[in-house]
Amino acid sequence: MTEEMDSCKKILSARAYLYLLFHKLYGGEPTEELMEALGGSDTSEALGIYAQEDETIEKCQGFLERLCRELADDERRQRFLGLCGDEYVAIFYGFPKALVVPSESFYRAGDHSLLSEVTLAVRDFYRRFNVLPARYPRTPDDHIALEMAFMSCLARDAMEAFDKRDWRELVTLLQAQAKFADDHLLAWIPSFAAEVRKMSDPCLYPQLIKTTEAFVSTDRQCLNNIALWLAEEVAPTDRDAPLGGTDGNAAVSSHEDGTGALDRLESLRLPHLEDNELVPTTA
Repeated sequence: MTEEMDSCKKILSARAYLYLLFHKLYGGEPTEELMEALGGSDTSEALGIYAQEDETIEKCQGFLERLCRELADDERRQRFLGLCGDEYVAIFYGFPKALVVPSESFYRAGDHSLLSEVTLAVRDFYRRFNVLPARYPRTPDDHIALEMAFMSCLARDAMEAFDKRDWRELVTLLQAQAKFADDHLLAWIPSFAAEVRKMSDPCLYPQLIKTTEAFVSTDRQCLNNIALWLAEEVAPTDRDAPLGGTDGNAAVSSHEDGTGALDRLESLRLPHLEDNELVPTTA
């Protein structure tokens, strides 16, 4: 059981990190610090958890590791950062002239609307967990950065529920994330990724968005696997134990495992990221 618990903890940590990473990547303009995080060991280790299950993620892990080595030269790094900045603006700030739009409603509303029933459904999902966009109502709720931020929030809450051995809360959070992935992420990110791949001379973001598509799909299966494991192995074993009733030292050790990378990434601030963040609201 200990080996399985450790494996589950690693998956929960990796998915929380990757959703947060994609939130940062799509929510704020690229900086040297972001590039360092992208090519660093924290990102490589998190991708490695999922690379075992998907070739696209494995290729992205290798691509970023090579990129990190190539950008050791200051002049080359600055040139690359400039190209990334131009590409970011073209994808995330180019509407209405751009071929791609980073919001769900555009792909699902039928008339390319940026505000539709889809947008309101996403907003309702946020409200259920007492968060809203920081720029609400001026920011589209279904921007990809906000949807990644939402999954990151729930993923981190799932880590905390796991640490407390609160299996009921963990199941609730996993089910919510699975539904959000089915109803929203998987319903439009493949179309968005396909449009982005049509861009000429890709620098960084088309590869990352393709990886996001692969990650969300792979993660959806991981949610099924964790839920099945909880139902068959963990819950029956711990059904008589008080929820959250673990040894204090063990709980601290578990909490520290995997949160360091998250905290480092969370502290990274990017230009204009505040336009694409979720904030708590009243219940």
